[in-house]
Amino acid sequence: MKKEDLQRLKDTGNCPRGNLRGVDLGGASLLEAVLRETDLSQANLRRTLLRRAILVKANLREANLQEADLKGADLESADLYRADLFKAILEDVDLQDANLDQPDLRKAILIKADLRGANLFRARMQGANLSEADFYRADLEKSDLSDANLYKADLRESNLHGVNLQGANLQGADLEGANLFEADLTEANLEGLSLERTNLESAKFLKTIMPDGHSHTRHSILQISFFSLGEVRLQARCRPRSTHSIFPIFFSSHNSLTHRLRRSPLSQLGEDFQCIDFI
Repeated sequence: MKKEDLQRLKDTGNCPRGNLRGVDLGGASLLEAVLRETDLSQANLRRTLLRRAILVKANLREANLQEADLKGADLESADLYRADLFKAILEDVDLQDANLDQPDLRKAILIKADLRGANLFRARMQGANLSEADFYRADLEKSDLSDANLYKADLRESNLHGVNLQGANLQGADLEGANLFEADLTEANLEGLSLERTNLESAKFLKTIMPDGHSHTRHSILQISFFSLGEVRLQARCRPRSTHSIFPIFFSSHNSLTHRLRRSPLSQLGEDFQCIDFI
């Protein structure tokens, strides 16, 4: 940290391209501050007021932003690697192309946030409010979104490989072209969801509310349409392990996936279902 940069911030409320690494600004008021390309890595910004602040390309690596108020802030292309954003207010923020690798976003508020193209690898977002957020082409691989609110979120062409969506609310969300390979959708609410061209290979469904509003439980009939970017349609006969009823499940996949699906177990059905054969 440069003392002259800190003084500049105190005098003017702005410090573009400054060096404020490790600074303690906890609880400070930085309303509409211009901090473009500023180094705030490892800074203490807990409960700091940063509404409508300009933080484009700012370095916030490992910064403490717990309960900070960043509503309407511009964080485009900012670096938030392992930043602590627990219970932070990020409503209407611009996080396009931002690096959010392994951040703590538990219980954060990201209503209508713009996260297009953002990197959210292994993000902890349990219980976060992400309603109407834009995740178009964002990378959320291995992230934890359990109990998160994704109501009407735009997840088109996003990477949700291995994401934990247990208990998440995805009502009205758009998953067109998204990759949910090996995602866990246990007890998730998918009512009204668009699954066009969605890859759900090896995704886990258990007590999940499906797009048609029906709940898939141990004793209920399961009928899922898988849209995996192709037109080849496979039909399998499956049954709950607890009954002798047999019913169809439909798949749509690439030609290249056809033979692999025919000879592999349908792990995405969870332990309650057994694949009998393909039709």
